[in-house]
Amino acid sequence: DTNIMPHDVLFTSGHVERFNDFIVKDSSDPNKFYRADKLLEEVMDARMAEKGVSEELKVEYQKVKAQADAYSREELMAVFSKYAIKAPESGAELTEPQEFNLM
Repeated sequence: DTNIMPHDVLFTSGHVERFNDFIVKDSSDPNKFYRADKLLEEVMDARMAEKGVSEELKVEYQKVKAQADAYSREELMAVFSKYAIKAPESGAELTEPQEFNLM
């Protein structure tokens, strides 16, 4: 049996209800999707590493990165729009964030 922890224990602890993350999909290829928080963290890391980026922007990017897994759906949409975040492989627009249960 590969059951590590019974569902009742996970449910009682709140893991089942609170274990949703947001995903975004590549609008040019719906089979490609990304965890929104991880994609946001990667983009912020890349922008902080760019040559010539000011310390002020680095601080801003770090704050956004630190909050990546705490944003609501609406906040994620606003952040992705503000920073013009696109699908990493195609450069296409991303869909609106959708909840995805990781359990």
